[in-house]
Formats: sequence, C-alpha cells, structure tokens
Amino acid sequence: MFSEGRRLMAVCGGGAVLELLEVQVEGRKRVSAADFLNGFRLEPGERLG
Repeated sequence: MFSEGRRLMAVCGGGAVLELLEVQVEGRKRVSAADFLNGFRLEPGERLG
C-alpha cells in the first residue's frame, strides 16, 4: 500500500496497482480513501488486513 497525495493505492500480483476509492475498517463505517488518509498515517510498505 502507498499513497499519492490524497489517493490510496494497493500493489497487486504481477505489479498491477489498484486505486482504492473507499475503505472500511472492521467495526467502522465506510469512508472515502481521502478521508481515511486524513486520519491514518500509512507507513511505506504497510499492509492492511
């Protein structure tokens, strides 16, 4: 996972990259990727389960 500005990206098999538009943390409501990044510090290479 990595971010580019207010965009959240996920690296997939074969080097493909997907842009995540929304994220839902377990037990929380779904939010836009931009709002998620406002309140969450993403470390380089971090994985979300």
